[in-house]
Amino acid sequence: MIAPDRRTFLQATAGLALGAAPVLGTSPPPPSGKTEVALKPAEGKEFLPLPPGASRRLGDPRMRILGHINALQFSPKGTTLVSATSGELRGWDPRTGKVLFRYSYPAESNVDSGRLTSRDTFALLVRPNSSGGYEFRHYEFATGKLLKKSPSVRLEHTQTTAYSVDGTRMAVVQKEALCLHDTATGEEKWRAPLPAEAAGGCQFFEDGSAVAIALRGEILVFATATGKLATTLKTVPSTEKAMQAVGRDVLSNLACSPEGKWISVSVGDDAEEICCWEVASATIKYRLKAAGKSIGFSPDGAELLTCHQGKAMFWATATGKKVREFDVPRDDLLLSPDGKILAARAGDSAILLDSSTGKPLTHSPDPPGVPTTLRFVTQDRLVGRLDEWGGWVQWDLKTGTPLLLRPAGVSGLVPIDLSADGKIGLYRKEGDYSARDMATGKELCATKGADDVNDAVITIAITTDGRSLVGPAADGVAVTNIQGKTTIRRSLESPGIVATTATDGKLAAVAFRANIDRRGFVDIFDLQSAKFVRRVSLDGHPVMLRFSPDGTRLLAALNVDNDGRRGQEGLTIVLDAQSGKQLFRSGGEDNNREQVAAISPDGRVVVRLGNDGQIAIWDAYANQIRATFDVGESATVNAVAVSPDGRTLAASVNGGPVFVWDLFASPSPRWAWIKLDLANAWADLRDGDAMVAYGAIRRLVRVPDCSLPFLKEKVGPLEPPDATVVAKQIADLDHKEFRKREAAAKALIELGERARDPLRQALKGDISQEMRERIDRLLAAEDHLTPEQLRRLRAIEIAERIGSADAAKLLTHWAGGAPGAQFTIEAAAARKRLADLVQ
Repeated sequence: MIAPDRRTFLQATAGLALGAAPVLGTSPPPPSGKTEVALKPAEGKEFLPLPPGASRRLGDPRMRILGHINALQFSPKGTTLVSATSGELRGWDPRTGKVLFRYSYPAESNVDSGRLTSRDTFALLVRPNSSGGYEFRHYEFATGKLLKKSPSVRLEHTQTTAYSVDGTRMAVVQKEALCLHDTATGEEKWRAPLPAEAAGGCQFFEDGSAVAIALRGEILVFATATGKLATTLKTVPSTEKAMQAVGRDVLSNLACSPEGKWISVSVGDDAEEICCWEVASATIKYRLKAAGKSIGFSPDGAELLTCHQGKAMFWATATGKKVREFDVPRDDLLLSPDGKILAARAGDSAILLDSSTGKPLTHSPDPPGVPTTLRFVTQDRLVGRLDEWGGWVQWDLKTGTPLLLRPAGVSGLVPIDLSADGKIGLYRKEGDYSARDMATGKELCATKGADDVNDAVITIAITTDGRSLVGPAADGVAVTNIQGKTTIRRSLESPGIVATTATDGKLAAVAFRANIDRRGFVDIFDLQSAKFVRRVSLDGHPVMLRFSPDGTRLLAALNVDNDGRRGQEGLTIVLDAQSGKQLFRSGGEDNNREQVAAISPDGRVVVRLGNDGQIAIWDAYANQIRATFDVGESATVNAVAVSPDGRTLAASVNGGPVFVWDLFASPSPRWAWIKLDLANAWADLRDGDAMVAYGAIRRLVRVPDCSLPFLKEKVGPLEPPDATVVAKQIADLDHKEFRKREAAAKALIELGERARDPLRQALKGDISQEMRERIDRLLAAEDHLTPEQLRRLRAIEIAERIGSADAAKLLTHWAGGAPGAQFTIEAAAARKRLADLVQ
C-alpha cells in the first residue's frame, strides 16, 4: 500500500478555522490504488503511555497528541474541536477535553482542504491516487462513515478554497476566477472573473447567502445564488495608489461576522492595521493600528477579536473601542461559535482559554505546550522552555508541581534561555535580543544577533549569572551588559556564516558554517582573561553548542553531508573546551539526523536520539552506546537533560510532555548474589562492551555497603613515579643514541598516565623538534584508554553515583594520587561535584 502524501493538506489546514483554505494546485496523479469507503479509526494509543523503564511523567497528557498539531477547527455547533496532524484527525469535546474520535486520513488519497460542517460531518476535497481529478466527500463525525461522494472534478491552478457552513458549497479561486461548486454533484454553478493576483482569504457568510474574497486593496462580495458581484469594499481611496506599491494593499486574515453585517481584514505586508467595514454601506467604520491578525467576531457580532504579538484584543464592533486584552500562547487563535472559548495550538497541545478572562480551562494542557529545551537547575528543579507560551515551566521533582515562569511585557517576544537562578530571562524579537528581569519584565540590557542568519538561528547566549549577553562580532565575540559592550578579538578571519553561540559564563564558543567544503568551525574565547583561545575545525555544519556544567567540555551537534549518498546525518561530538581535542564522536550505529543531545555534568555520558524511536545513552569514554530507552517510533523527542548527580534523565516528548528515567535503577531486586557476584561485576567493569560494563555499574551502585569496601580494596590511588627517574627518562628522549631514546620511550609508556604531567611540563621548555614529536606521540597514546583505565574510571563513576560520605572519602583517597594523571583528576572532580551537590 502506498502511503498518501499529507503535505498539501497540512499546508492547507492553517486557514480552516474560518472555513477557508488554499488548494495548492494539481500535479501528476500518484500511482493508482483502491479507495477506502470510510475513515478508519486511527491506530495507536490515545495519548503516549509511560515508556518502558521510565519512572514518572511530568505534566498532564490531556489535550495532547503524539505528533505536532498543524491546524485546529471548531465545528459550527461548537461541540467539537478537531486537530489536523500528519497522521490523524482527532476530535475533542472543548467543554470537557474528552476525546470524541480519532480517524486516519482517507486511504490512497491526498486531502487538499476541508471544513467541519453544521451537519457534524467533514466536507473534504480529496484527490484519489487512482485518478487525476478531485472528489468532494462528506464523512460522519461519529462513525467516519462516507455519506456521499461527488463525481470526479477537474481543478487547475487553484489558490484558495472556502466552504459554506453546511458544507454543500465550495468556492475556489482558479485560473483568475472565483468558481462555486456543488459538493454533492461537483457541478460548477458559476464562475466570476478576478484580477491576476493572489487571494488573501475567502469566506462564506454564515447564512450562505454570499461569499467574500480578499484581493489586493479590496474585498469583493458575491451573491452565492447567482455569482453576481454584490458589493466592493476598498481599503484605500484611489488617490492613495502610491501606497499600494509598497505592500500597503496586501490583505489577509479575512473574517465575516455571523450575521454578515461586518467584515474585517488585516492590511499590509506586516499586518500593521486592521480595517473593519460595515457591509451594507460599504464603508470602513474604523482602522485598528498595529492590531495584527483579524481572528473573528463574537456570535452576536458585537465584538471583534484580533491578535498581535501574543496579545488577544477584543474590540466593540460598532465603535472600534478596545474592550479587553490578555496574553495568549500564539497569534493564530480560534474563537468558538458560542464565543466562550479561545483555542490555540502549541506543539503537541490544543490549548483552551476562557475568552472573558484569558485563563486556561481546567482541562486545558498543563503545561501549555511541550518544552523545546530542558535543563536541570538543581537536583530537584527541572526547567523547560515553552516557545509558543513565551516563557518556561519549572517542575519541583520532589512533588511534581509545575510553576509557569513568564514576566510581564514580553508578549510577542520569543524565550531563549534563563540564568541559572531563574531571575533573568533572555528573549528575542527577530534579530534583537534582550535580558529581562523575570519578576518585573524590565529590560536590563540588549544587543543584536548576527546579520547574515535567518530568524530561526539563535546567535546570542546569556551567561549563567544572567549579567551578560554573548554573541558574535565581526572580529571576535561581543559581551554586552549594563556597563556597555566590549569585544574580545581574534587574530583569525571569520570562517563563514554564524551558526550558534554558547557560554558557561567563563568561556564562550561561536560556531560557523563554512562557505566551502561542507565543514564548520568553532572559535573558543576565555571571557575571564578576555582572550581568544583557539579555533577548532569541525566535520560538518554545527547546529547546536552546549558547555558541560563545569565548562571543561563542549558538546556540538553537526549536520554531515555524505556527498548525497545517504543525505545529511546527525553527528554529535564532545570537545575539550581548552585544548579543542575531540573526546567523543557518535558512531554509525546511531545516526539519527535529528539534533537533540545533552551531556552529563561529569562528561561521562552523552545522550542523543538513536534510531527507531530510541534515546541512546552513550559511554563517552568507551565511545559506545551503554543503554537505550524506547519512547516509540511515532514519538517526537524535543529535548533531553541529565541531572547534576548524573542519575536522572529527563526527555521532552510530544504527547508526554516530559518523562523521567532513573539511569541507575536496579534491573532486578537486591539479591544475595552480591557477595558471590562481586568478582564477576569487577570483571565486567573492564569489558569492551559498554552495555556489559553499564550493567555492572548499575548493580554495584545499588549495593554501596558491599561495593565501596570492595572498590577500596581493588582500586588504590595512582602512585606518583620517582620524579628524578622520570626526568631522566624524558631527557633521554633526546639522547644522541637511538637505543637510549627508544628505551626511554618504552619506560614512559609503561608509566602510562602517571607520567602525563611531567611530559606536559616538558613540552613548555626549549626542546628539540624530535623530542617534541616523541612527547606528543606519548601523550596521544594516553588518549586511547586501556581496559584497565576504563575500569578505574568506572569505579569513580560508581562512587560518585552512590554519593554517600563514605563514597566521598574514597574519592578523596583516589584524588591524592599521581598529579596530572587522568584517574587522579577525575577523582578530584567527582569529589568536588559531590561537595557542590551538598551545598
